[in-house]
Amino acid sequence: AQVNGTFRCTADGAVALTLRQDSHQLSLSGQGTLSPDGRYLFRGTLQPRQGMPPLLALLVTRPASKNEPGRTPWQIQGKWLPQEQK
Repeated sequence: AQVNGTFRCTADGAVALTLRQDSHQLSLSGQGTLSPDGRYLFRGTLQPRQGMPPLLALLVTRPASKNEPGRTPWQIQGKWLPQEQK
């Protein structure tokens, strides 16, 4: 797999990521941020390739959501919680 990404700091102290990955099974691209308070958000697109196992391709593709030929948008967000110290 070929992975390309860049990190940068934003004016409000967040870490921003731009990512692009391509392999014979899956193509992924998108942008994300991790803010100082631990909130994170990543938005991107997935595109199955010919080498992707059929069952995984069913999970990745959602015909009603495709925004361009073959690409499926997706998003993940949440809050990074520090591990409890003992």
